[in-house]
Amino acid sequence: MSEEKLIEDAVRDLSRAANALVAVSYTHPWTPIPRPREFRICREVCWPKIENGEADFLAMYMPSVSPKLRATCKVDQVDYISANIVAQCTTPHELITALYNIRAATAWCEARAAGRLRQAQEVLRQRRSK
Repeated sequence: MSEEKLIEDAVRDLSRAANALVAVSYTHPWTPIPRPREFRICREVCWPKIENGEADFLAMYMPSVSPKLRATCKVDQVDYISANIVAQCTTPHELITALYNIRAATAWCEARAAGRLRQAQEVLRQRRSK
């Protein structure tokens, strides 16, 4: 399997997990969005986009033309993100590290989404027992 395909599949999984994390915000009862943790995928790619203490789990930072600015990309743009990551990784070690970081971000997302569901279930259980 080519490195581009591996990265693309991992980014697709991250996109799915990030969308699920945000979709859980519509749980009943409402549960808060988790405190963000920034994952540096490779040199200039970071997920999620964090500005002024607010996290956008459906966006990530990408390299920009201007060295002082970072461009934003929606996490659903899997082809663009994976091509950018592969282009930035110049050694096999960097590529494996990027893959590991994407998988770690995906696991973090999945764990937080499951935690929010458990939290909502616990609130409902406590309401029923009153």
